[in-house]
Amino acid sequence: MDPWVVFSGFAADPLQVASAYDIAVSNSDFEGFPNTVVEYFAAGRPVVTTDAGGVEEMVNNHKNGILVPAGDDDRLYDAIALLIENDALRETFSGNIARLVSSGDPVTRRYLLKINFPVKGDLLPGMFGRAIFIVGHEKDPVIPKTAIVTRAGLKGVFLVEEDQSVKFRWIRTGREWPDKIQINAGIIAGQRIVAEKGSRLRDGDKIIHQEADNER
Repeated sequence: MDPWVVFSGFAADPLQVASAYDIAVSNSDFEGFPNTVVEYFAAGRPVVTTDAGGVEEMVNNHKNGILVPAGDDDRLYDAIALLIENDALRETFSGNIARLVSSGDPVTRRYLLKINFPVKGDLLPGMFGRAIFIVGHEKDPVIPKTAIVTRAGLKGVFLVEEDQSVKFRWIRTGREWPDKIQINAGIIAGQRIVAEKGSRLRDGDKIIHQEADNER
């Protein structure tokens, strides 16, 4: 694969690495609220990403990035090719906030913000542009809605312990998508849960993994 693929290994400063990219790509099938996409934005890189998890909350398609359906390799290829072949679509500028007027217009909800950009010959007065401000991010896990079990009017999930037994855990939910839901409290990323049909389970039940029968 050399010289086309470089495995850079651990990076103490991911923003410095991301700044070297021409195009930043995230092709995950499953995500929560990915730090990588936040870092791509902070580095001022054009982003192509799948719509997995909470990415749709961050990327406005064809405005601050390109969204493609998770698992659709052809659409991902086309989006990357589009940015490679059109320099203007991936041109971004990073600047420092010079002044912010704290009181906004109550009617239009507009605020005056001045940003200092580097001197570039192709950046001229009167040009239209969009500004992206990264104000924070969340690390809460996102799980399938089919994993939610309601007991006594409260929501929870069944955790899978190391011995394959299950234990019910109350949760607090956050944002919702058509088939997924954000968990604000009760479980953390990396814990195993029962993804569906948990309503029939009780604390202490064992989970048995069975291989699918491919015979017809």
